[in-house]
Formats: sequence, C-alpha cells, structure tokens
Amino acid sequence: MRRNGSGNPFSLPDAVATGLSAEKAVLRHRFRNLRSSLPEPRREQLNSRICDLFLGTEEYRNADVLLLYASLPEEVDLSRIERQARKDGKQIAFPLCNPEASTLSFRLTESASDLIPGFFGIPEPRPDTRALPLQGIPSDRSVCVVPGIVFDRKGFRIGFGKGYYDRFLPSFPGTRVGLAFDCCVVPSLPAEPFDQAVSLLVTEKGVLTVHEC
Repeated sequence: MRRNGSGNPFSLPDAVATGLSAEKAVLRHRFRNLRSSLPEPRREQLNSRICDLFLGTEEYRNADVLLLYASLPEEVDLSRIERQARKDGKQIAFPLCNPEASTLSFRLTESASDLIPGFFGIPEPRPDTRALPLQGIPSDRSVCVVPGIVFDRKGFRIGFGKGYYDRFLPSFPGTRVGLAFDCCVVPSLPAEPFDQAVSLLVTEKGVLTVHEC
C-alpha cells in the first residue's frame, strides 16, 4: 500500500509495516477466495440486489458525477450501474493508472467504447479521453465507488495493496461508496494512518452509513 523512501508520506517503521502488511495479505487472500467461490447464480442474485440498493440511494440520485471502475469477474458487477447512470444523464469517469507512481487520474467517458485494455489487462479510458477536473466538483453532487476485497463496518477496506485509492481519495470532495457482498464485510480490519475509508457501504443486506468518515 505504500512506497518506501525518504519523504514518502506512506512510509511506516519496518516492524509495524511488516506486521500489518502480513495480516492484510492473509485477509486479502482469504476474501478473494471467498468471493471467487460464490456460485454464479448466487453471485448474479446478489449483484442485482446490491445494484438496486445503490441506485435507490439519495447519494446516487443527487450525483451529477459518478466515478466507477471496471469490475473484475469476482467483484460486484458495476455494468448495470454504468448503463443506468448513462440513461440518467450523469457524467461517468473511470480511473487511469500510473503504475510508476501508483497514482490514479479519472477520465470522463461517453460509452464503453472509450475503455481499452490497460494495466494488468483491466479496461481503462483511452489516453485521449478528457480528464475529470476535481476542482469545483460539488461535494454533494459526486460519488466515487471504491473497490475493495473486504470492508469493515467502519468503512475501511483492503484492496490489492498498491495504495492507488488511498492516494487519490484525499483529493476527492464527494461521497465515497463501497459495494460488497455481505460475506466480505467484517466488524473491523487492521488500518494504517494513510488508509482511506468509505462513508457509505452497500451490501445485499442494506445500506450502512459510516458516520465516522
């Protein structure tokens, strides 16, 4: 989740980083396997319920700008949300990775054809798509759907361990939302000072507002 080096805001003492990183790695492996083990019919049922709940939230209805990501096969499928958001006239942006710096920028897209295979083969916006300017985005009119392998009920998450969203989210003024299968939500996760939490968590069992964020 961080790069070592002088002046790096993500650096921690080696002993602390090693212990927490190892604990996160175990949880990452366990919950990726758990997600992947869901039978396809069950996964589709859960996807439908989660999407229904998210599309019914006040945060979605009020949003003019929606930041999504190209979901992996074992993740909650965001394609239905993308289609509905386009019908609703919302601006939709997807992340473009800079692997060398482990940073994200978001680009506005008009359709799925604006996405091409990118980092690790995950679809990303074409380089000629328009950058989303974060300055001036109203905090109550923008939503970023944040990926995660496992979430806790305080809004913290474990992702793939590169820290992309932990670096991006401090500059994002809007609502941060996590979409997850309920089997991938736990009471508490190990968290480091730079870990960024979501403020809304949606599972097939309901919508949890995280007031601590």
